[in-house]
Amino acid sequence: MSRPRSTSLGGPIAARQRRAPQVPLSQVRMHDLLSPTQPERPRPGRTVRLPAELLDQVKQVADRYGTSKTEALIALINEGLAAAKRRS
Repeated sequence: MSRPRSTSLGGPIAARQRRAPQVPLSQVRMHDLLSPTQPERPRPGRTVRLPAELLDQVKQVADRYGTSKTEALIALINEGLAAAKRRS
């Protein structure tokens, strides 16, 4: 039987319904985060250091769309890259 995950303070972490996009993360856009639920798949991770203020804004977006901070950040980056490409 598995134990519930806990915070650094020892309390349990509430499980959150997660909605994964149906497209590869390299192509995910904000509207993809509104799509139906998909099973989670493993993917390689990268470490990125962000200012706390920016991370707070990414968390707000993730909470609004009901997704992870990672998926929200990747979608925001992809949207920004697409906008930059259109301008050049």
